[in-house]
Parts: sequence; C-alpha cells; structure tokens
Amino acid sequence: MVIYDNVTIQYGKVVALNEASFSIQDGEFVYIVGPNGSGKTTLVKGLVGLIKPAIGTIYNDEEFVGYLPQKLKTDFGFPITVREIIYSGFKNQGLIIGEGATQIIKKWLDYMEISHVLNEQMSVLSIGQQQRVYLIRALVSNPKLVILDEPTSALDPAFREKFMSFLELYHKERNATIIYVTHDVENLMRPNSKIMYVDRKIKYFGSSSKYLENYNGGNGHV
Repeated sequence: MVIYDNVTIQYGKVVALNEASFSIQDGEFVYIVGPNGSGKTTLVKGLVGLIKPAIGTIYNDEEFVGYLPQKLKTDFGFPITVREIIYSGFKNQGLIIGEGATQIIKKWLDYMEISHVLNEQMSVLSIGQQQRVYLIRALVSNPKLVILDEPTSALDPAFREKFMSFLELYHKERNATIIYVTHDVENLMRPNSKIMYVDRKIKYFGSSSKYLENYNGGNGHV
C-alpha cells in the first residue's frame, strides 16, 4: 500500500505539491495526469524517496520498487555498458555479473527488441534504446510496485503498443501495483484503472471511466 498523508513538497519557497492525501491499494493500476509543471514528477519522486516532504508523511510498504524516471541520464561521464546498467536493477548483486544474470538480461533485451546492445556503451545508444534499457532495469527483478514516469515518451508507436500489452500482462500475473505518469491517458487507459489528476493539488482521484466521461477541464469537478 502507498499512502500520502497531507503532504506538501517544496523547492525552496516554491510549493510544487500542496496538501496531497491519497492511498493506493496493492494491485491497483493508477494513471497520474495533469499539465506540465503540475507536480506529477514531484509526487512520484516523493514515493521513491528522492524528495522529502516539507509537511506530512509518505508511506510505502514495498522495500523494492521498480522506478523509471522521466528524465533519463543520457550524458555518461564514465564508460558503462548496457549489461551493467540493467544489472544495477537486480535485487542481489555480486562483484561480477554471472552467467545466470547475463542470460536473464539477454532475454529481456530480446523482448525489448534490442538484443544486439548487450555489451554496448550506454553513451552510444539512441534515446529510444536507452529508454528500453531503463525499462528493463525497472522491471528485471519483478517488483510488486512499479512507478513509471512517461515510460513510452521515446518509444516508437509500434513498440509502444507491444510494451503496453506486456505491462498489462505483468500487472495481471503478479498482481503488481502500477503507477504510471502520462499525457496520453485516453489512448492508454486500461479497464478498471484509476486516474489521479494533479495540478499542485490532487484535484481528482477515482475511476478512469468516470474521469473520461465527466471530468471537466481539470477543475476538480466530476
């Protein structure tokens, strides 16, 4: 379970998220939507512990979270391979990447249709390829809580559809909790999901079907 209890997050004196309260139950699929600069990324950074609230409490009972940030690290100041990046997402890591771990990584790369990049430096990959690598890192240890911030922004349309089908299967088979930040909810919405509309505050949190039918321009009325 994930709980925000009267949470306010600030950058200096600027309030990015104000008095946010909600709970997400195990196994739910939640889309987070809202305009640019509305606090969506701030909200998920709070969930993974990258930002501390100025006021209120954030609770997350999952020790291991699969997290894909919105802004990918694309300027690598040191050499690091695709294999090494993905291995950093494993729960149990050794000093050397063993053959068993390598085979798992290869299977994921094959599914993501980039099997040829296993030993490539991250710095030579396209942004779309890097996003697929970071998606693998977020999911490779089969986390029960997955937080994805604009996960398909750099993916081509054909593969985006394949990834969404995979994510739905992942959610169903593992009863995983999925929190998915997006600007494209109408095209991606799955049945029985929820939507949270954020604009400095939580202005709507409820069923996706009710949101799409009745939500009125982000003013909090349904």
